[in-house]
Amino acid sequence: MAEASKSPLPSGQQWGEGDPARPLYVPAEVKQEADTRARAESRTLATVIREGLTLYRHGHLEPVKPKRAPAGSVGGSKALPPTSVRIPPVEWARILERCTSDKQQLGFLVNPSRIATQFLRDVYLAAPPAEKVPAEDSAPNRSVYIPEAVKSRAGRKVKDEGRTLAAVIREAFTLYRYGHLEPARTFRAPAGSIAPDSGPLSITVRVPTVEWTQMTQRCAADAERLGFAVNPSRIAAQFLGDVYLDPEELDAPAEE
Repeated sequence: MAEASKSPLPSGQQWGEGDPARPLYVPAEVKQEADTRARAESRTLATVIREGLTLYRHGHLEPVKPKRAPAGSVGGSKALPPTSVRIPPVEWARILERCTSDKQQLGFLVNPSRIATQFLRDVYLAAPPAEKVPAEDSAPNRSVYIPEAVKSRAGRKVKDEGRTLAAVIREAFTLYRYGHLEPARTFRAPAGSIAPDSGPLSITVRVPTVEWTQMTQRCAADAERLGFAVNPSRIAAQFLGDVYLDPEELDAPAEE
């Protein structure tokens, strides 16, 4: 039986706040190094891990067969204290489905703990460290402007899924920051709308300073490269219209 969807949280709340906690097991040496870096960025290890799981759900992290690990590390006995990551049921179900499919296709064990470990070791820690961020600027509210018709339809879908629109927009930002969302000059507009960028409505999204800085720097570089304006609002609207919403959902009547 499917889980009943819960009421969406206010858009300004932290990514994952209020969602069920999922225990993930990461080898001590990887966990310690990643946690140290995340703290320097005024982020949590759980937030960083959730980025990895987001990339995996969207097909941008291919599982690799791990080297033999000692007992108590990822995939072994649960001797190490787990890292708790809050993930809504709809996202967790998709992660588990993908793990099962990848296990059958690749012929070795794939689970969320292994995906988290692989992302931390091979992606997050392999990249140059970001500049340190003062703790008081950890996750300010950011105003993102979304076309009214897109926001209405996406808002209806996230409500059915028991998520928030802000959480889905954070997914868009994660994909974009890691180079998996190419800005488009135009994106799909809902049926009956005049233009995809008309009638914008703001939504509050809490984004850590280090992530927002990476976003705006990438937007500036893409705007110069592509020759048209690129900003976080455009990235969010493009993701909602072209990736998150199916064509039939986009063309459905908007809520009154």
